[in-house]
Amino acid sequence: MSENKIQPYLVPLSIIVAGAFIAGGIYLSGGISGAGQTAQVGDSQQAKLPTVRKVEASRDHIRGDINAKIVIVEYSDLQCPFCSQFHATMKQVIDKYGANKQVAWVYRNFPLSSIHPEARPAAIAAECVAKLKGNDTFWNFADAIFLDQNNIGSAMFTKLAQTAGISADDFNKCIADPDIAKIIADEEQEISAQGAQGTPFSVVFKDKKAIGVIPGALPYAQVEVAIEQAINPGKTPAAPQVQPTN
Repeated sequence: MSENKIQPYLVPLSIIVAGAFIAGGIYLSGGISGAGQTAQVGDSQQAKLPTVRKVEASRDHIRGDINAKIVIVEYSDLQCPFCSQFHATMKQVIDKYGANKQVAWVYRNFPLSSIHPEARPAAIAAECVAKLKGNDTFWNFADAIFLDQNNIGSAMFTKLAQTAGISADDFNKCIADPDIAKIIADEEQEISAQGAQGTPFSVVFKDKKAIGVIPGALPYAQVEVAIEQAINPGKTPAAPQVQPTN
């Protein structure tokens, strides 16, 4: 099963007009597509959107301001190579749009354990780091894993936790806590119940209302188009620069 495959009904189908900028298609009126996928933001009344819980500062991992106009809630897998690519894309998004509170990024768990055996242990470790040391340490932990997925495993998790100042005893107790496992199970059930089958899968909110999805590891240029459309609906974005391939 492809890591990026999703149920088609999740993607809004409204106003796909006005032509494409690149092969595979970036559409002017609310949608983008690439790598066989389509991401759209637009009128949520014209298509069925995922029903996921709204962002909560007390329980979500947030990069940027929780009150940002656009919030991208990503369901991800720490062992997924596509998620690693999209993680880098989202860091670029926050670098550009985070400081002025236009975009915030939320990470939720969707470990694909059947193909990524270290995904769930990594998610548990990440949640423990967050519980014991807070939001910033969680993001540092996730950044480190996505940069070095070849070494993912318990030794890596313990080393990163210790580097963050977490004792081995506290870390091991947390890992065994069933409440941590439940956090992950609840988040994966939340998005799989909506038909998502692969990672990354992101739900886009505008003013706290779901307006679209980004189904897969779309590149920065395409995600940027979708964000610009969400921030300035009706405005034609500039075409992204595409480098020719040999």
